[in-house]
Amino acid sequence: MLESVEEGHQLITPGHLRVGDTVTVQLWLEDEEPFIDIRLAVVTRVHTPWITVEVIRVSPHDRMRLKRIAMSIEEPVHIDHLLIRA
Repeated sequence: MLESVEEGHQLITPGHLRVGDTVTVQLWLEDEEPFIDIRLAVVTRVHTPWITVEVIRVSPHDRMRLKRIAMSIEEPVHIDHLLIRA
């Protein structure tokens, strides 16, 4: 994970995040090119090394890609709430 700071970016761990923080997510999935660009999400839970985010802003194209991936999973999936290993 990278944090944007005045000097550029610095590497951080999920433990530095707090519920309510806003983040940008580049979601890299196996056999998918390029990454899914989630431009704005809100951290709803931190349980290192995992974070749960609520997706706020994602392009229509990337939202369709998320839906397609969700449909391939046998269990119910909510694409607006993601559990991410960070």
